[in-house]
Amino acid sequence: MKISILHKFLLFSFIILGSIGFLAIATYKSNQKLHVSEILLDHTKQVIYLSGDILTLVKEVEIITQDFVIRNDSTSPEHLISTTPIFTNIKQLKLLTTDNPAQQLRIDSLSVNVQKYLDFAFKKSRSAADQADTIAGNTARTGRKYTDYIRKIANEIQQDEYNLLQQRKQINERSLQVFNRFSVIIFILIFLFTILVLLSAGNFLIQNKDKEKRAADLVIANQELLFQNAEKEKRAAELIIANTELAFQNQEKEKRAAELLDAIKELAYQNEEKRKRAEELIITIEELAFQNREKEKGAAELSIANNELIKTEEYLKEYILGLEEMMFMTSHNVRHPVANILGLSNLLDQSIHLPERLKQLIDYIKQAALSLDIFTRELTTFMSELEKKGKNKTRV
Repeated sequence: MKISILHKFLLFSFIILGSIGFLAIATYKSNQKLHVSEILLDHTKQVIYLSGDILTLVKEVEIITQDFVIRNDSTSPEHLISTTPIFTNIKQLKLLTTDNPAQQLRIDSLSVNVQKYLDFAFKKSRSAADQADTIAGNTARTGRKYTDYIRKIANEIQQDEYNLLQQRKQINERSLQVFNRFSVIIFILIFLFTILVLLSAGNFLIQNKDKEKRAADLVIANQELLFQNAEKEKRAAELIIANTELAFQNQEKEKRAAELLDAIKELAYQNEEKRKRAEELIITIEELAFQNREKEKGAAELSIANNELIKTEEYLKEYILGLEEMMFMTSHNVRHPVANILGLSNLLDQSIHLPERLKQLIDYIKQAALSLDIFTRELTTFMSELEKKGKNKTRV
């Protein structure tokens, strides 16, 4: 959706108004900051002034006290010295420096030392008339130490406030510079947006003139369209006549299409019959194929069984040959040594001169040989029976 010139003009106007409002808010906030900064500057100047005033009052106390000591006046100078302004100034310093903890500590130290100095000054001035010159000189030096320390603290307070004063002045100057730059930028932007608005208004006027020209062209084009519509109506009448003829031709075509549909249905019926016969033939072929596969499986199983029988027959033949060899070995190779052992044991048994223990051993050997002979006979009989059974199976 395109934005019109009027919408753009309103948008630019709102932007300019918003910029002016933003500039007004920024000006107000900047003035508030400057006002706060001015208050802080006034506080700083008051702190400097009050610390100087305290130092002046302390100096006056020091002068009055020294005068009493020099004149050896035994009366107390308290009626000539008012300490109220000093402590009033210290309280004001505390209130003005609440945001500066370091200054608060210095002011507390200043208050304590001023109080100590006043107590020392009033006490020593009373006894100054009774003291010797040397002691009076010591008193003056001690009082000077207090005043020097007080002066040092007051100077530190003033120096810190001078630094704060310089920093706040610099901050004010920077804030003014930033605000001035910001104001210049905002004014430049407002000027640019105003130029854009003027350009947009000029463009709007130019476009209006173009639109008027286009409207005149559109009137001429509409007249031409009316003429063309009249021509199209004539052609439409001709087309209606042509459509009537086409409708008649379409009726003829529909009749022919109906005849073709009947023929197609007949062909479809014949194709259906052919399809059923083909399915029956496919089923028959599948059954024959299944029977052939079953026969092939049976032939393969018979072939495997025949191969296994051949292997079994060969194994039995080899087994029988092995049994025959074992029978030969048992009947000849084993029985021959057994017979020799039995013969030797009989000869040794018939000997008269053999010891009784040796005869007993020969008797043991003879019994073992007889047992071995019985075992070989039984083994020969068992192996001959196995041979007969194996030959009978191979014959079968």
